[in-house]
Parts: sequence; structure tokens; C-alpha cells
Amino acid sequence: MEAGSEYTIPAATPFILNGSGTDADGNTLSYSWEQVDAGTGAFVNVDLGDNALIRTRLPTGLPERTIPQMSDLVGRVQSAGEVLPVTSRYLNFRLIARDSRGGIGYDDTRIRVQNTGSAFAITEPSSTSLSRNSLQNVAWNIANTNQAPINCSAVDIAVSADNGKTFTTLLSNTQNDGNAVVTLPATLGNTTYLRVKCSNNIFFALSATNPAQARTSNDTSSALNVNTNVLSGGGGSMPYAGLLLLGLYGLLRSRKGTR
Repeated sequence: MEAGSEYTIPAATPFILNGSGTDADGNTLSYSWEQVDAGTGAFVNVDLGDNALIRTRLPTGLPERTIPQMSDLVGRVQSAGEVLPVTSRYLNFRLIARDSRGGIGYDDTRIRVQNTGSAFAITEPSSTSLSRNSLQNVAWNIANTNQAPINCSAVDIAVSADNGKTFTTLLSNTQNDGNAVVTLPATLGNTTYLRVKCSNNIFFALSATNPAQARTSNDTSSALNVNTNVLSGGGGSMPYAGLLLLGLYGLLRSRKGTR
């Protein structure tokens, strides 16, 4: 098992966890990523600097995970346990592999998050309606990522016409200076996204999106402003829908016991 190298990334910026694994018996593996920070107790989607922030998801056939999930990014929604850290801190992750025959293996990695004062983000284009076979200016806020401790000197620019499922590289290893010009392909769909990703790191920016950021307080005044459709929480924080159901269940049991 290999959970990948340790990286330093800017706060409030999407990133991709990517590992690998093999099975000595040739069995097919499934993978899941879990944040293994206990830290201070916190509400869902709150970053206190040492707590669990990222939820666990069901295993898949790929040892890769995008945070926040791509559907949240392109859908411009905020789900429970799918928000970005905003403080300078460490995120400890474990990649777990299962072979469906009782075999389990894992490896850990650590991501250092550095609050640089702003997010690494694309500022142009701001629309998903782009012209085929055209020159497109790409501008992004480098957020001091070209300096220590992140030291990202170059980026890769890619395009997606299928809501982020796949990307085609347009420009590789161009200077991380906040501006570049690319030639768009002839096969664009109605919705097009550009991605600027650090060439030797795991963080990236996606055009025409507004990635969800964690809060820094347990203040409950805005705690319900999240998508809690899925109840399989993780990473030490439970979605509020799950908490409400558990509370209702306990209330019914207590009433039954008093009859």
C-alpha cells in the first residue's frame, strides 16, 4: 500500500488524494480514504485546527479522492464533510484497501495546510460557456503558492467537457505566475471547465466554481446550511440529518419504556 507523499497545500483550495495498492493473490481491491485526526470535538464542516473535517466515503475501485467531491464543485453545493480546511494545520489521512476476502491493508500520509491569506483560484474564465477552437486567456490567483513553504513554481492547465469526470491537458509545466493562454479543442460541450493544478503537488483550482470552505467556529447559527442528504458520515463528524434521526429514535424508545 502507498498513500502517497506528504505535501503542503494552500488553505481553502481543492486537492486530490492519490495512492496505489497491489494484492499478492491478484484479487481486485477496493479503496477508501479516511481522515484519522481525532482532535477537538466539532460540528460538521467546522475547522478548529486539529479536528476531523473530511468524511469517509464508501470504497471504490480507484485509490483516488477529490476534496471536495467533483459533483459538489461543479454543482456549486456544500455537502457535509466535503469542505476545505481554512486554518494552518495538518490533515492526517489513511488509505485503506480491501480485497473482499477478508484481507485489509493501509498506509498513512499527512498533508500540511498553509493559510496564505487567500485561496488558489481561477479568476478567468468565470463562465462555463467557452468557444471551440479559440484562444482562451486563463488567469488565477497564485495565493503566494510560488513561495515557501509551498514552493509551486509551475502548473498544468487542463480542460473538461464532462463535468470534471475526465481532463485533457492543454498546457504543461507553465510558470505559476497567474496568467497563461491556451487553445481550446474542437470537441467542447455546452459546459466547459478549466483546471489549473500545481505540477508537482496535489492542489488545484477549477474555473466557474466556488468551493465550500469550513467555518472556524462551533456557532450553530449557520450549522444547518449544508447538504445532508447522505447519512453515512465519517471523519469523526456526523451529518445533522443523522443526528436528528438518532434523537427521534431515542425519544421514541424513552416513551415506550415509560408505558
